[in-house]
This record gives sequence, structure tokens and C-alpha cells, in this order.
Amino acid sequence: MNIGDIVVSTAGRDAGKYFVVVGIADGQYRFVCDGKLRKTAKPKKKKIRHLKYFCSDADAQTALTLNQPVSDKFIRSVLANVKNGEE
Repeated sequence: MNIGDIVVSTAGRDAGKYFVVVGIADGQYRFVCDGKLRKTAKPKKKKIRHLKYFCSDADAQTALTLNQPVSDKFIRSVLANVKNGEE
């Protein structure tokens, strides 16, 4: 799982929710946020084994890897586009 990937949480009280990977910590952890409960200012640190890869988003990958300021609104729009495409 790389920065900008869309993942689904498989464990914890947020199981079943979609997140965007916004950072990598150590080898087995990723920082994720959804723009609502988990803001970009304070992302959640989750183990890789508790996340399931869903897809990747080119816009999110570009913005996050170039260290551009990413807003919660942008994260929410990325996730909304993914959820609408799924249905």
C-alpha cells in the first residue's frame, strides 16, 4: 500500500470504512484519513494487516507525493468519487 491508495478498514470500530493512505510509518503501519472523523491534521495510524487495498487514485497520489497541502474536502471528494464508481 502506497501513499494515495484507497483502502478499506477490516478491523476495529472503523471496520468497513474507506480511507486514503496519507503516510507511511515504519514498515507495518500506514497513516489513513477520511476527511470527516479522521482529518488530515491528525490521521489514524493502522497496521497494514487491518487494511484491505481497494484502488488507487492518481490525483491523490500526485498531491500527496509532491507534498502539496491537501485539504479534508479534497480527501472527501476522492472518497466520494470512488464510492460513486463502485455502485
